[in-house]
Amino acid sequence: MLRKIFIVILILVVIVPIVLYFYIKSNALDLFFYNVEVEGKSFNQTVELLKKNLIKEGLGVVKVLKISKAIRRRGNKDFPNYTVILSCKVKGYEKVLEEVPFMANLLPCSVAIYEKEGKVYVSVLHQRPIIKIFRRELSEESKRLVLKTYNRLIKVINEVAQR
Repeated sequence: MLRKIFIVILILVVIVPIVLYFYIKSNALDLFFYNVEVEGKSFNQTVELLKKNLIKEGLGVVKVLKISKAIRRRGNKDFPNYTVILSCKVKGYEKVLEEVPFMANLLPCSVAIYEKEGKVYVSVLHQRPIIKIFRRELSEESKRLVLKTYNRLIKVINEVAQR
């Protein structure tokens, strides 16, 4: 009987945390980021098509940050292509920022486009974990606005990535 209790304790104290650690580590990116590989388009085509489709969807383009260009000017000539499009210029987002100023990390939306190992990817923050964390600070109206905006954003990303 004592041996069975020892085995159960060993499983709960040692094995379960190890399994959880590797599960969380391997899925942390998926938990916090929506990341898709773009099919059949170059980096520049992806950036231009995203800008066009964001405007068409009514999300707008606030600014385009050419991260790789800035890093290359600083001496890292081999830095891969990396651009961030600030988008989601939607009516009502000012109210969200007034309620919770640090939501500026979500609005305007940062859409990262980058190359890795010869492939093009598009990535954005998942809004749901952040909304859950700050659910008390945000009004229901603001939560709906952020969710609706990000659903539209992900739709655009999927169209560009041909998903």
